[in-house]
Amino acid sequence: MAISLIRDRVQVEILRDTSAVSRLGFGVPLFIGTTDEGVRAASYADMDEVEAVYASSTPEYEAAQAFFQQQPRPRELVIGFKDELESYSDAISEIRDINDEWFAVAIESRDSQEYQDVANTVSALPGLRQAWFVSDEAAILDPNDDTDIASVLQNANLDQARVIYHSLGAEAYPDMAMLGRVLPIPESRTTGPGSAAWHDQPIVGIPGDSFTTTERNTLEEKNAEFFIAAAGNTRAMGGKMAGGEWGDVMHGVAWLETRLAEDVYQLMTRAADRRSKVPYTDEGIARVEGVVRDRLDRAVSIGLLADPYELSTPLRENTDFGDRANRILRDVSFEAPLAGAIKFVNIQGVVVA
Repeated sequence: MAISLIRDRVQVEILRDTSAVSRLGFGVPLFIGTTDEGVRAASYADMDEVEAVYASSTPEYEAAQAFFQQQPRPRELVIGFKDELESYSDAISEIRDINDEWFAVAIESRDSQEYQDVANTVSALPGLRQAWFVSDEAAILDPNDDTDIASVLQNANLDQARVIYHSLGAEAYPDMAMLGRVLPIPESRTTGPGSAAWHDQPIVGIPGDSFTTTERNTLEEKNAEFFIAAAGNTRAMGGKMAGGEWGDVMHGVAWLETRLAEDVYQLMTRAADRRSKVPYTDEGIARVEGVVRDRLDRAVSIGLLADPYELSTPLRENTDFGDRANRILRDVSFEAPLAGAIKFVNIQGVVVA
């Protein structure tokens, strides 16, 4: 039978439900340097790609090397450029126009004022992104000094900023090494942002420092990250953001907030792709609830949240007429405990003859 005759009698239309929402990469950092290679921002998958653009003597190369030598090896780094006539905040704005798929930013500069400017800029960006800094200020080790960058950002309560102290901070990139270790956690049903504590992590290629007990306590009290040598390895010891929240919690909460928004948006766009909709009915509200519950279940399975959590959605009859008319679903809420992590252990025992 001729295909034209068949099509005259039977009309078939197939809609493609294959599109997906573009998702932010929570394992990708941005390093901003000042080496002008004619590239405002580009993504690199390994050192071979970096070497093709930057000489081994450049900060960009050294920062990338510190990042890519971590194990398991990270998969992606964005390197951006700052012109000498602009601020780092201006550079971030320009870089975002080209590549906005990064989560944390580190910079070539070691200037405290520039750190503060970048911290404020990044804290204002969507997605709870982070700004990472490194310093060798001796004042950070002084419990009576509150003028150092760790103290300044701590007093500003900036939980999206992170300070790493290292004696080689002027010439090494411990921030990039740490980013290469804790940021690129694969997203699956059992792992993802928030599934690993950021303290006690092994670091490759950066030596550990030696500290007195007072100095270590001071670094902890100022929420500064620091590296020590332990059993032949270098380990990161702090674990907190400048404002005092645990780094893995901030990473995980940023992931959960963003993925929840993406999931619900994808629910609506997939319906639109099928020339359908999510109706403002109890059944439609239940579909939204199902998407939120699935993401919360994932957060529990990776170790960010703990069971039991509470999730609440309204019945259609309990929503406002104005909200229904404007197609706004409110009062979808949840309360979930953080799984947290164990860093200190106290053990008491009695031995008897």
